[in-house]
Amino acid sequence: MGLIGRGVVGWVVAAAMLAGCRGSTPGGTATTTIDDPTIEPSDSVTDTVDVTHTGDTSLTDTGERSALCVYDDEREGTDRIAQGSTCFEDNDTEPSCAEDEPSGEDLTFLWRAPYEATWVIDGRRASSNTIFEVRTECPDPELLTCVSNFSSAANIVEHPLAEGEGVLITIDTESDCVDEYEVLVYDAAAPDCVEQAPNDTAKTATVLPEGIADIHVGPEDIDWYEITLPAISSGDVYARFDGSLADVDIRLYDQDLKFIDGSLSSTSSSEHIGPFPNASFWDTTFYLKVETFGDGVNCIPVELELEI
Repeated sequence: MGLIGRGVVGWVVAAAMLAGCRGSTPGGTATTTIDDPTIEPSDSVTDTVDVTHTGDTSLTDTGERSALCVYDDEREGTDRIAQGSTCFEDNDTEPSCAEDEPSGEDLTFLWRAPYEATWVIDGRRASSNTIFEVRTECPDPELLTCVSNFSSAANIVEHPLAEGEGVLITIDTESDCVDEYEVLVYDAAAPDCVEQAPNDTAKTATVLPEGIADIHVGPEDIDWYEITLPAISSGDVYARFDGSLADVDIRLYDQDLKFIDGSLSSTSSSEHIGPFPNASFWDTTFYLKVETFGDGVNCIPVELELEI
């Protein structure tokens, strides 16, 4: 703390050293003043730490802010908890696996478990320059994973958490910024599918709007979706999932349920059909069938996306 080698350290020093990850400074400037009774009051030492982010803040021996306990935002819920880009964000953290310092513009999220379970934190859907780091929250941060130079197979970790316990998830890079990332969090137990709509047949198909929809599918749960393409247009359908849980296949049919195309890969974690055209001068209906193939867990999350 600057006076350790000079002899007497008061109770204020002990309080400052215990601050570590316990304190939470919402913003502004945190000031720690340390007085040594063996010197004149005018010689007292002041360490100033600029704190500009939400979250727990700890001080190192040199009075600098530790990045281990700082986060940019809190996230709730499950499935996709965050997505976007780190461009134009601050460079607040230095991941333990970064090869070059300083690392680029980054974001850190605090996520808390809604109930006790083993949770999967999945950062595999990101730009190729991503550094993915996960730690337990303060006061005793434990490094769960840190992957540099991006490996889609390694950017995922499982960890048991009690209700209310949290993890800090950092998206960083050794270049300027991460152009695109997604963070998924889901229960490793993959509970049985709960039908939100009886869409097991084409007649009861759920309307699939343009954009991204988070769905669940399993061996006992075949889902049908209705797609409407505007006149003189085309569409693409994507299904993204964790291939270690199950293999997901998608098939496209016309309005008379005649098969058009399918994506049935057994080695990837995504499927794609398209572009498929609507060459007519009126809106046209298509049907999409989503199902698992072979062995798999009872229910897995799937990100279904329709682009028109």
